[in-house]
Formats: sequence, C-alpha cells, structure tokens
Amino acid sequence: MQVWESSGQWLFSSYSPLKEKPNVPGFLDVSPEELRLEYYTRVANGDIQSYLDGVQWLAKEWRNRQQELKALNAPAKAALVQAFL
Repeated sequence: MQVWESSGQWLFSSYSPLKEKPNVPGFLDVSPEELRLEYYTRVANGDIQSYLDGVQWLAKEWRNRQQELKALNAPAKAALVQAFL
C-alpha cells in the first residue's frame, strides 16, 4: 500500500500489483481524458456543480476503498495476496 500511495499514479486508475494479473477489485478506472470530457460537457450545460460533486464522490470512494484494504483482516488479506500469485 505504501508503494501504491507514494507512486504518483493517477488517483482514479485501477491498480494491479503484477502484470497479467487482475486489478485490485473495487477501484474505478477513470482517465484524465474522461474527466476532462465530462467537465466540458457539464460546463456547456451550465452544470458545473454536478461535475464537482462527481469528482468529490470519486475521490471519496477511492479513499474509502483504500482504507478498507488497509484494514483487511488476516484471512481476507491472504485471499487477496493469493489472487496475485
């Protein structure tokens, strides 16, 4: 988790610790381009607040999921590690 947090990876990217393995479940994968398009669409419709709310929701969900991973009990952590072996 420490490496992941300090990597500088785009906040809304899903993550896999190993190539050719599945992503860690529960994380949305939203590219900067997708957010940029959503921003321009919302601005054009005069609805910037819903864009801001959406980005805040994404960030909150990402942080919540990250905290859940940090707090995994031993059996759940072992199962997650096993999925990436």
